[in-house]
Amino acid sequence: MQMLEEAIAFASDAVAVPLHSAVADKGVVAGLRSFIGWWRALLLASDFEAGCAVMAVAVEPLTSTEGAAPESPGQPEKLRALAHAAFGRWETILTDALCQEGVDTAQAKRLAVLCVAAIEGTVALCRAARSPQALDDVLQELEALLVVRIASAQA
Repeated sequence: MQMLEEAIAFASDAVAVPLHSAVADKGVVAGLRSFIGWWRALLLASDFEAGCAVMAVAVEPLTSTEGAAPESPGQPEKLRALAHAAFGRWETILTDALCQEGVDTAQAKRLAVLCVAAIEGTVALCRAARSPQALDDVLQELEALLVVRIASAQA
């Protein structure tokens, strides 16, 4: 349990730090492009073995396997709560950056959820295909959407 908690905390920071830095330094669109480029490079460097511990905890059953120590009551819920908090942290970074570019809070929150979900899901697609193509495609579409939403917010 302790190792999983630490893995989630590490993954949360490993994503939050470059994401925050990228959008703070470059703005949302260029920052997201840089962040997705970071993921692309990570996938290529790891021969498509890199993934996200937060996503793994969120989607995998959290039950003991034969021979493993029995779980304490509430362990799966605690891990899911930590995963939820990590996703929320990343969404907040994007929401805040979008708001700074003039997007209203409600729309910024929805766009942030879309970005996090798209990137997390696309990493899984890239791993399965052993190709970065899905990440490249998602980047192109997210950029186009964000440019339009930011421009209309600033008009």
